[in-house]
Amino acid sequence: MDNDILQLKNNFIDISNMGWIKSMRGGSTGIGYTFEYYLGKSEDNFFLPDYNGIEIKTHRSYSNSSFTLFNVSPDGESFFEIERLYNLYGHRGKNCSNSKVLNNSVVCSKKTCVGLKYKFSLDFSDAKQRVYLNVYDRNNVFVENNSYWTYSLLKERLFLKYDILAIVFADSKFVGGFEYFKYSCIKFYKIKSFDSFIEAIKKDKICITFKIGTFKSGKRVGQIHDHGTGFCINYSDIDYVFDVIDYF
Repeated sequence: MDNDILQLKNNFIDISNMGWIKSMRGGSTGIGYTFEYYLGKSEDNFFLPDYNGIEIKTHRSYSNSSFTLFNVSPDGESFFEIERLYNLYGHRGKNCSNSKVLNNSVVCSKKTCVGLKYKFSLDFSDAKQRVYLNVYDRNNVFVENNSYWTYSLLKERLFLKYDILAIVFADSKFVGGFEYFKYSCIKFYKIKSFDSFIEAIKKDKICITFKIGTFKSGKRVGQIHDHGTGFCINYSDIDYVFDVIDYF
């Protein structure tokens, strides 16, 4: 792994020495897509690490945005638990008058409003080794907590994805309507422990984000479109879960 870190670091130095690079894609994903292009890596959405066992994330230096550690759907009373949640608690989105969405970020310490009728929050059972999704009505009356994530599944996904995490930082500017990046720093991280991950959820440093919509065209129009259920963390909170092991 030390050789893989050294190789990625050397490749980063080559890209950094290029100076300002025009984004190869508009929008928020341009920073990562452009870096991976010059790295010679094809784009993917797999749950395995990106590059020789190293998971790469890119970050605009001025931003305090979040990123998805991994996606994993909950277990529960239904074989298709996400579909059950969507059917029961999906609601009309701001720009979706004819279809439902379930696009909400959920934490432990407070209840998140979901549509006009419900609220979500997270809860734990260390005895049962589960993270639960608690559902309440708008009067804070408990409705159910039949959806959950087992500690064993979360641990498997976490350590499968994050043997080593590399965060690439970049400055950004717009010239003539196009965004340009200057990749300025790379930091390598190692996961602290699974307990630190669970504690980060309990402290609201990690949220669970549902990204569920509806197909608006094509053969599956009107059907559920599951973009994943993500465990997300802000870049500023990364030290709750990871330790820096190298940087340039």
